[in-house]
Amino acid sequence: MSDSAVRQWQAYLGSFTQVIQSISDQLTFHFLGAEDRPLSDSEARILGVSGAHLAWVRKVAWSYQGDIQVVASAIIPVAETAAFQRLRAWGEQPLGRLLYSDPHLGESESVLLTPESGYAIHRQRVLRFQGHALLSEEQLTPAFLKTWEQEIAAVLRGASHE
Repeated sequence: MSDSAVRQWQAYLGSFTQVIQSISDQLTFHFLGAEDRPLSDSEARILGVSGAHLAWVRKVAWSYQGDIQVVASAIIPVAETAAFQRLRAWGEQPLGRLLYSDPHLGESESVLLTPESGYAIHRQRVLRFQGHALLSEEQLTPAFLKTWEQEIAAVLRGASHE
């Protein structure tokens, strides 16, 4: 993927789920599970949470022809709020459908992190759903970028003109 396309991806504010669904109906969504675990110091700092705090971590993936192409996580601090309970009750559906149904959803600029082994891009950003902060991360494989580069560029170009 070109540097320009990577910069476009980093700058993109919007639903990752909608981008994936706009690219192709051949990408299959998989709910990988969810678990409670302590927030790391880095996650707590990014989310503005002090002290030891529990997070609910939800993981999903999209595959193409049986191969995982994209892995995404939502790292959500546990709280006794209606917003958190709504997020947790969403089930196995893509979380972007719920988040981007909120016209007041807040998004921070994305940060590109060093990708883990087997991935080409690792993007992270903070979202605020009904006042509840959560950390969104997406990791894209080289195969995903190679297979869908033109479609990704077209979707991102279209999004930047809206």
